[in-house]
Amino acid sequence: MNAEVGSIMKYFYDVFPNQVYTDELPQGFETPSLYFPPVQATDAGDTNMTFLKAYTPQCEAVSR
Repeated sequence: MNAEVGSIMKYFYDVFPNQVYTDELPQGFETPSLYFPPVQATDAGDTNMTFLKAYTPQCEAVSR
């Protein structure tokens, strides 16, 4: 996990302070909780000398 994703997770936790899960949601998980699956990264050419990497973080708020 990088610092940017950690910062986003902390913001969500400050607003919704419950159990936080990352990577995999275990069987029998607590509710309410927050689930942050791994960030999706996409590579693409940007210019002839640089490249672009786009990150797509996701968050699920799980309640009863």
